[in-house]
Amino acid sequence: FYRRFVGTGLSENAGFILGCLAAALLWRGAGTRAPRELYGGAFLLTLALVARAGCFFVLPFLVLWIARLLRKEGWISLRAGLLGIVAVGAGFLCNFALLRLFGQPESAFSNFPVVLYGLISGGNWTTAYAEHPEIRTLPESEAARRVLGFALAKLREDPWLLAKGVMRAWEAFFSLGLGHFTFLRLGGAEVREITRALSPWSDLWPPALARIASNHGIRGWPSVVYHAVYTLLPWVLFLAGAISVTRRPGDARSQLLGASWVGIVLSIPFVPPWDGDAMRVYAATMPVQLVLPAVGASRLIGWLRTRLARPRIERGSAGPAMPTDPTAARTVGLAAVSALLPALVALKVGMPAAAPPPAPDLACARGEPHLVVPIRGTQIALRNKRAGLLQPTFQDFQSGLAPVLGLYPDLLGPLADLAPGTVLTAVRYVDKRAYGVLARPAGPAPAAPIGVCVEGRPLLIRMEDRSPPTP
Repeated sequence: FYRRFVGTGLSENAGFILGCLAAALLWRGAGTRAPRELYGGAFLLTLALVARAGCFFVLPFLVLWIARLLRKEGWISLRAGLLGIVAVGAGFLCNFALLRLFGQPESAFSNFPVVLYGLISGGNWTTAYAEHPEIRTLPESEAARRVLGFALAKLREDPWLLAKGVMRAWEAFFSLGLGHFTFLRLGGAEVREITRALSPWSDLWPPALARIASNHGIRGWPSVVYHAVYTLLPWVLFLAGAISVTRRPGDARSQLLGASWVGIVLSIPFVPPWDGDAMRVYAATMPVQLVLPAVGASRLIGWLRTRLARPRIERGSAGPAMPTDPTAARTVGLAAVSALLPALVALKVGMPAAAPPPAPDLACARGEPHLVVPIRGTQIALRNKRAGLLQPTFQDFQSGLAPVLGLYPDLLGPLADLAPGTVLTAVRYVDKRAYGVLARPAGPAPAAPIGVCVEGRPLLIRMEDRSPPTP
């Protein structure tokens, strides 16, 4: 799951890392019942979700689970529940503070309206932009408010649109197509590789069975193996894990998984799989989501071992007790501090300067004038011949862009029109907190800061779009 995010600046890095640390603390806390581990896990999971927005409904059920786990009498512990709410609230407070310093607090989670609009319209997050193109040029917060108004107007006309969208999202998540384990197929072996390995047995495919299978998108033995390994097997393990967990309802870890999955299922309509980009929007909770197939694999291996080896097993054994050595908890705590260091560095580096930024001396025929500064070490030249080991060619750039162009046509579309010889450089704006990619012709780099004309919120900034300085 994490392989495709390594080395990128995507929020999945923070979401997945913090989610792993949160899962480790919560899993250990379920065994030790140590309050600081449970509250620390809730805090880290909140940070993971505000870094990479996802299954937010997990949080209230997690607090409820903590309150029930730490009860001394009665159904829940009110004190533990309140402290759990404080831990979750502290995570949101950290996010609000960062937005106040470096962003726009009113634009937090501003993609929710476009997701909701796509859900009730039978489309995806791009549907709002297709049906209301005027929102493309609006500021992010204003566009979000406008789309939310459109969505609520549709719901007032037909409230059943929401129910239909919810059922569509659940069906997609628990399907073999866009479902939970879609990300496995991104890094899996290609069908052609399996074909090469199984070609000696390709004639064993019965014609009648081949016709039936082809109606379901399965063509020959290679396709069967591909779908079995990357689609069917994970769901079998998931089901085995779910059965194993439900057979132990009194176990604290089974209750943790149950509470988490209730929140995940309720969150699915608001992070639908068709907008999930191979489940990357589930980065914060993916460590918890993958526990069930891991449990299923463990139980199936144990079952096979008992059938094949026939060892002597004591029935009813409770298993080893959770060790009391605090080293593991301290290790997770140290890792959590290390994971949060980039945010602390950002606080230092990103503090606004005392002097106001200089005004760009530029007249723009379209858009607004801005100043940008190149980020050192980010320049690449799209040449037809490779100039260095780490320098991609123009053909490499095009082939890498093709798989994701359909997912983000508006954002990445301008990159597809670049010509060979273009020099790309990551830049930051001097007069606002934003970043972009500057495209300029080959030749000496212009002196920084560079004046550019920007219309809207583009990823790509073209040097040729700017006008000469005003006289």
